[in-house]
Amino acid sequence: MPGAEVTVTMKKHAFGFGSAVTADLITGINATYQQKFLENFNKAVLENDLKWPAWIGEWGPGFTQQKSLNAVNWLLENKIPVRGHTLVWPGWNNAPTFLRQYENNPTELRNQINAHIVDEAGALRGKLAEWDVVNEPYQNNTITNILGGNLSLKDWFVTTANTDPQAVRYINEVSTLPFGRGYIKDFYYNLISQLQNAGTPIQGIGEQGHFEATTLNPPVEMLCILDSYATLNLPIQVTEFDLAIDRNDPAQVSVQADFTRDFLTAMFSHPSVVGVMSWGFWAGSHWRSSAAYYNQDWSIRPNGQAYRDLVYGRWWTNASGLANTAGDYQTRGFAGEYEVTVRKGTLAKTVPATLTRDGRMLVVTLPGGTPTGGAVTVRARGVTGTETIDLRVNDVAVRTWTLTTAMADYTWNVSGSNNIKVAFTNDGGSRDVQVDYITTNGATIQAESRATNTGYWTGSGCGSPYAEWLHCNGYIDFDTVSSGTRLAAGAEAAGEAHVTLYPNPARNRLVLRYTAEKAGVLRVSLFNAAVTRERNRAFDVQRGENRLELDLAGLPGGLYILHLDQEHTRLVRKVVVVK
Repeated sequence: MPGAEVTVTMKKHAFGFGSAVTADLITGINATYQQKFLENFNKAVLENDLKWPAWIGEWGPGFTQQKSLNAVNWLLENKIPVRGHTLVWPGWNNAPTFLRQYENNPTELRNQINAHIVDEAGALRGKLAEWDVVNEPYQNNTITNILGGNLSLKDWFVTTANTDPQAVRYINEVSTLPFGRGYIKDFYYNLISQLQNAGTPIQGIGEQGHFEATTLNPPVEMLCILDSYATLNLPIQVTEFDLAIDRNDPAQVSVQADFTRDFLTAMFSHPSVVGVMSWGFWAGSHWRSSAAYYNQDWSIRPNGQAYRDLVYGRWWTNASGLANTAGDYQTRGFAGEYEVTVRKGTLAKTVPATLTRDGRMLVVTLPGGTPTGGAVTVRARGVTGTETIDLRVNDVAVRTWTLTTAMADYTWNVSGSNNIKVAFTNDGGSRDVQVDYITTNGATIQAESRATNTGYWTGSGCGSPYAEWLHCNGYIDFDTVSSGTRLAAGAEAAGEAHVTLYPNPARNRLVLRYTAEKAGVLRVSLFNAAVTRERNRAFDVQRGENRLELDLAGLPGGLYILHLDQEHTRLVRKVVVVK
């Protein structure tokens, strides 16, 4: 609807900005603790409550299974996903005391560990988003060595997968980010690679991040470390971030805030990193109180303010504006959960929307609006020239066309507020239809922007979103289009253009599948971390999908930023080069 007021309000990041909590405090003995947690974080991990000794009551009455379950349930009721930490910490210092009686009995030792995994993961089955299946295997290896070495870890991942298949299974290690590309980093990389080659169902890489004033690794160095782990093709998560300092030293207080800002920026920018978990946030309950974001009296510290300025300031999207003459409103936003409100006069509607890194096309129809009806034009073609398509209005076929093999326009007049579908019935194996777009009420709606296509052949079945081809018996649903406002939010700044990159990470060649809104010149620039242009190419592109290649030979490994510019459209993507 042209001229409609559109308001886009962010509700939650897709990226995990979480914190460690204690079961005692998060279940209500400190209401301010609960409030500050919910104000600052969208993910949680119980700091100690789910560790094996705590789980079986070895650490005293302050830790009980019921208290842990209550904490997990409270977090889930508040729509906070929870990480489990940790099932196996394979060294005697962090194992329950009873376990050491099996030091000379590997078979029973293995049985006891697997029984514990079944017990704890089974009790929490379906509740946790992730499990740290193994914690700190570099420093804690006495149990691992008794059971035959690194590949003994596979058994624990298999048992966890069988017990709680829903939880994403992580391995977790200390010191790789603070201390750079040394032996621990190489050990950890080789261990994960070895487990993958053995068929271990490992699904994520945990990187702890406990820093001190003497271990402030430069962000560019940490990005290189992440680039290396990214080649293992698993999501990476910073599982335990904090920075301990001397709070009596003003210089260290300032550095702590600056490093927090730079660290979060580096992690948030890396395409393989899915979250950062702070290891606590309040000085009244933190293993290193100088690292907390809040003082004992709940006044915020400079490092806490740096955190909030990024997560709920610079990286938080709230936008508003008017729909253009085609009824479109477009904006950029960070991936996450949103509410979109559309107003026109006395009419208003608010809908939820999820924005991914690839962007989102949303159609909002105002209730009670004046339907305009009018001509609907379908631009399409067949492969053989014998294909027919139906124009369906409110699920009734109102017009059938036989297609030619060249793209052509097919038009029919409709009335009222209508749901539009373009349907195809295939009675021959070589017959296929390509639907480019439809136009109605001055708006052009691309077929590949639609979330429902029941006729696309995936190679193994029928149906796929965001596709313009029909092979199976099916349809593309263009939603209710006669009185709606379209919202395109995401990394794309304008138009229907989008791009898919592969492989990414890449070595010597990057393929770009670029869909252009119209024919023209596409300028492609690749910048390194120092914002120096490393590649600059111009491609002639046609309307629709184009396959392009960018030569990366000779580039050092690292994180790069790719700019694609065509007239008023700019797309920006991250590219990781590995060598």
